[in-house]
Amino acid sequence: MKIRVLFLLLAASFLLGCGKGVPNAPSVTANAGEDQTVFINLQCELDGSASTGTPESFSWSVKTLPSGVSSLTIVSSGEKKAFFTPSASGAYEFTLSVQKGEDFSEDTVKYTVVPFSKASIDSGFYGVCAHLSSHDGSTEADLDAHINSPQDIGAQFVRFDFDWEDIEPSNDRFDFSKYDSIAAKLKAKNIKILGVLDYGNLWCDPTTGETSAINKFADFAYNAAKHFKLNIKLWEIWNEPNNPFFWTTTSAEAYTRLLKASYGAVKQADPPRRLFWEGCSAMVKIRFI
Repeated sequence: MKIRVLFLLLAASFLLGCGKGVPNAPSVTANAGEDQTVFINLQCELDGSASTGTPESFSWSVKTLPSGVSSLTIVSSGEKKAFFTPSASGAYEFTLSVQKGEDFSEDTVKYTVVPFSKASIDSGFYGVCAHLSSHDGSTEADLDAHINSPQDIGAQFVRFDFDWEDIEPSNDRFDFSKYDSIAAKLKAKNIKILGVLDYGNLWCDPTTGETSAINKFADFAYNAAKHFKLNIKLWEIWNEPNNPFFWTTTSAEAYTRLLKASYGAVKQADPPRRLFWEGCSAMVKIRFI
């Protein structure tokens, strides 16, 4: 009798518990990024890069819009990184859906859009243009010598390239180590940085004027400004875009589109920062925007 009772108890346990099995955890998890505050009429980036499980598909959609806004276009809505331009202040909510096989996951993110606030203009400082990211020679002593020179003449700023292909050699693979080292050396000398975000790379050329390529560069600008936001206040977009050596087929229209997209990206990554546009080819003119 005892054996029969024990058998019945084990059978009931199996049917109620183990017999159902344990459901598998989803193989993908959507992550729409952190809530942000951005500026009106500037292109903003939606970033699902933190999603896990290598999703096979991404889909961005509008969840809520501010009162009075009836619709909104999401550029590249089927990609991991998408873009939108808010036309009014208020709260915008977006949903990111990711899928892998039969597994599905969603996450939402909120963007608070506020009126644009222009930065004030500092004056009375001096700077020099250098090539610290491509200095002659390859030793630390060479770099130190190039950094000491501006300090010796009393320069308070150094302008130098933050080369896209160095920082993002392949799509979404960022490596800031080279520029972290340079920035640290300049900070130790109390020299500030005007960083020039520029040049294409083997996997993407924004000088073509293609929207997807321009937005890839804007994503690079966003990540660079976000990474260096504690140390770099000033950014310039491209170097001498009116020179065919730096811009394959010179085009004011294409450069303006690149500038507008990058402007919004930098302001989104770190709103207090300032941005410059590049002037003429021989004598560098810089304007505050």
